[in-house]
Order: sequence, then C-alpha cells, then structure tokens
Amino acid sequence: MDADRNERLQGLYEEHGRKLLAYALSITRHRESAEDAVHGAIARLASRPWLPRRLAPYAYRCVRNAAIDACRRNGRRRETVFDAGAVADEPGDAALLPHLESLLERLSSDEREAIVLHAIDGLAFREVAAVRRRSINTVASHYRRGLQKLRQLWSETENGAS
Repeated sequence: MDADRNERLQGLYEEHGRKLLAYALSITRHRESAEDAVHGAIARLASRPWLPRRLAPYAYRCVRNAAIDACRRNGRRRETVFDAGAVADEPGDAALLPHLESLLERLSSDEREAIVLHAIDGLAFREVAAVRRRSINTVASHYRRGLQKLRQLWSETENGAS
C-alpha cells in the first residue's frame, strides 16, 4: 500500500510539479513563497492517512490554499505571474512572456487563475472547478471573459505600438 501511495505522489510531482509551481507563482508572484507553498502542500499530502482518488485537482487546491496563506502572511510581493521555464516551449515564446504577464496582471484574479490553470497548466474545466470550488459554468465564464479581455488588451497594445 505504501509503494502505491509513493508511486502516486511521485507520479503527481513528475507530471504536475512545474505546473504546480507555475500556479503558485501566479498567486504569490514571489518565487520563494511559491516554492514553499508547493513543498508544504506536497508534504501535507504525503503525511495524510489516505490520498484522494482524483489527486491532481486536490493537489492544485492544496497549493492554492498554501499560496493564499503565504500571501496573507507575507503580503503581496510582485515579481512575476508565472514561471517562464514552465511556460515557454519555443525560444521566441520567452520574448512574449513579459508582455503577456503585464496583460494578465490587468485581469481579475478569477480570470487570471482560470487562464493559468486551463490554458497554461492544461487542467480541464472540471478540474479547475474542483480546484477553485466553483461550478464548471462559472470557471468557463471566467476563462472566456479573461480571454476576451486579453484579446482586447493585446489588440490595444499592438495598435498603440504601431
């Protein structure tokens, strides 16, 4: 039983570790606080007497709670919204990240979290809903509204730059 448990936790960390860090970073906007939130959440999961069947959404919710707690303790320190190494697949992508980050800052926290969890971390809407403890319709609405705002903001900055 312990071997299965350890395999599940290791698989979770291998598959979602960087994404969990990116998600925590989107909340705390401070690398050390984000790393602490992920570490604390994984450690608490490892010490639980049982693991939930749907481990990934539960882990994201644990990281979210730990990141919010870190923000309350430390105040909001702004460094970044996400981890460029976890997000940029192509070298050219990294150049766009500061611009995207500044646009994401202008969204509501609900919209930003929905976009980070769904578009960047790859969670399904039902998983995002489980993490956020919201209905799927609410999460999808935040996501759509956030994308619409991003498109508008991107267009405004592109037209303003010309």
